[in-house]
Amino acid sequence: MPLGQWSGMAARKIGGGFATRLLQERSRWPLWLPVGMACGIGLYFSLNDEPSLWTGITVLATALAALYLSRRQRWLPVAMGMIVAMCLGFVAIQVRTATVGTEMMTRRVGPVTVTGTVIDITRREGRYRLVIDQPNLSGRRDTGVRPRRIRLSIRGDARPAEIGSVIRVRAVLLPVPPPVAPGAYDFQRRSFFRGVGATGFAIGPVHRVRAPPSRSPAWIEMERIRSAATRSIISALPGDTGAVAAALLTGKRDRISPKALAAIRDSGLAHLLAISGLHVGLVVGAVFFMLRLLLALWRPVAARYPVKKWAAMGALLAGLLYVLLAGAPIPTQRAFLMVAVVMVAVMIDRIGISMRLVAAAATVLLLVSPEVLVEPGFQMSFAAVIALIAVYERFRRRGRTGPRRTWQRYALLWVGGIMLTSLVANAATAPFALFHFNRLAVYGLAANLVAVPVTAFWVMPLGLIALVLMPFGLEMWPLAAMGWGIDVILAVAAEVTSWPGAVSHLPPPTIVGMLFLAAGGLWLTLWQGRWRIAGVPVMLLGFLSPQLVTRPDILIAPDGRLMAVRLSDQRLLISSVRRKSFVASVWTRREGAVAPGRWPRRGVRDRLRCDREGCIYRQGAYVVALSKTRMAVAEDCPAVTLLISRLPVGDRCPAPLRIIDLYDMRDFGAHAIWLGGGITIATDRAIRGNRPWVALPPVRSRRVNLAFQKQRATRALWQRGW
Repeated sequence: MPLGQWSGMAARKIGGGFATRLLQERSRWPLWLPVGMACGIGLYFSLNDEPSLWTGITVLATALAALYLSRRQRWLPVAMGMIVAMCLGFVAIQVRTATVGTEMMTRRVGPVTVTGTVIDITRREGRYRLVIDQPNLSGRRDTGVRPRRIRLSIRGDARPAEIGSVIRVRAVLLPVPPPVAPGAYDFQRRSFFRGVGATGFAIGPVHRVRAPPSRSPAWIEMERIRSAATRSIISALPGDTGAVAAALLTGKRDRISPKALAAIRDSGLAHLLAISGLHVGLVVGAVFFMLRLLLALWRPVAARYPVKKWAAMGALLAGLLYVLLAGAPIPTQRAFLMVAVVMVAVMIDRIGISMRLVAAAATVLLLVSPEVLVEPGFQMSFAAVIALIAVYERFRRRGRTGPRRTWQRYALLWVGGIMLTSLVANAATAPFALFHFNRLAVYGLAANLVAVPVTAFWVMPLGLIALVLMPFGLEMWPLAAMGWGIDVILAVAAEVTSWPGAVSHLPPPTIVGMLFLAAGGLWLTLWQGRWRIAGVPVMLLGFLSPQLVTRPDILIAPDGRLMAVRLSDQRLLISSVRRKSFVASVWTRREGAVAPGRWPRRGVRDRLRCDREGCIYRQGAYVVALSKTRMAVAEDCPAVTLLISRLPVGDRCPAPLRIIDLYDMRDFGAHAIWLGGGITIATDRAIRGNRPWVALPPVRSRRVNLAFQKQRATRALWQRGW
């Protein structure tokens, strides 16, 4: 048989088998709706310029029309349905960006007098952070920028204001920090969608202009209740015990000491502090069974009315109050949506726990707040839930038949269930934890085996009782008993982190690797047939992606005050470990290292030679000058391949010389440079483009073609895998 004929027969056979399996899994097709929406949202974030809203709406209308016209075809509606889902996600994030409309400050301003309403207060290591809504700025030259909200840092141990009060303070305003490296986490994008257009610090005392009004908006009243409940908990349980209790009940984690927070995180118990499915499910479940029991004991009501449905309605309202009290973060919203569907299913006599429940919750979140797709909380929360439900579906089909269960068997199943749940959840969230935080808790299974039952059967029930009794001033006893369980959790966290190798710092998967991991994981969990196993090799490609990365040889911070070079043993050498410690910590975490090295002020270390005027970095045939003074710039120009300086170099050097100076750092932010096969440069501005959340000044560099820079930087990141 000719090769062409054989290949054609093989393609038809494979295509026919794929179509048959796809048809067999028709009931699972709706599960891919949020996946298509996520693809559209991801496409939007990858663009260089902000697209027109009418463009997205037109494409969506065209896709809907094509879907309607192809409704009688066999397979075309499936493909058109995914295209419609992508267009829907694209339009949703466009509408969200247009409605948020946060103005981002692009340069330092101040000192100025800031007057506005305090809408949030958090405490961090001897200072308070205040979010001020609709600030009025006076005593400055008008820049035309009016941030909707600003976040100010105020030193001191005394609480500077109350939620809802109007304050006046002298402060210096700064742009929201940009990513510390090209492709790193984008704080400006997160602040944009939260309405925060500037940060800053106070340089004087806080003056209260007006006390909180007696009738405030509902969300301000809820913030007051949160703050009052947090203070009651802290006063009843001092130290880290009370701080953890406040985190579990009101979502306020700012009072947990850095040592305790590190122990909880490194032991794999950080998910207990994120109010999600465990907490919301326990609250709703406890209220449901308590109300049902009380109503069942009331014979006239139990005999005439559906008390089970009444209990479901009461539990749903209690869950909503708990979500509002916790501040409604993304994991809590996802958990409440899922629990709400379960309670509604109880009220209409249906079964609610299924993968469709997860898809419905994801669809609602991506429609209302599509920007959450790129947040760690959304990714890790849904990864854990999807994996757990997929495993649950498999065991539910197998567990319908079997031997009669005794109490010993129930105990064994309970312990095994906790171990399996922890193992599946940790495995599902591990890639995202590596990608965002570059750390992996090795003994998380052992810690969760003790901490999760204590939280589920002791800490949270007593915390719920304390919340119910708090309006009457009777919360002391349940909080004290709750503290005993929290002490056990903290002791477990401290013990587990003391074990050798408790935390592994590993290089993160690349963006392409994460796409492979997500695609393979979804294929493995959303389908039910044997062809789902095809997702495993796709996930393996994602796990191998860190091994295919070419790390940059030089890194430059957004303001140019911190630099790093790579030694011959592939370790980073950072110009200062004290200055810009956050930037240095992010760089080293992305490398998978723990402690960075510091380059010498004078002398030679490996490829680097420094003196008072600057440093010379050599790698093969490439010579890079890191010049500090104008004299060094003039001296280094004729002898180097690349010149890096925080000074404006201008035209002092010959044209063929590659230069990165003050103008480039101001216009393009962080730089990553590879030496080998030519000089490859990727910048933060070129990667992010001209988007509404990019808080950088207008590009005025003399060497600017942003579209070309974007294309070149993106190609560099894909080729280098970084």
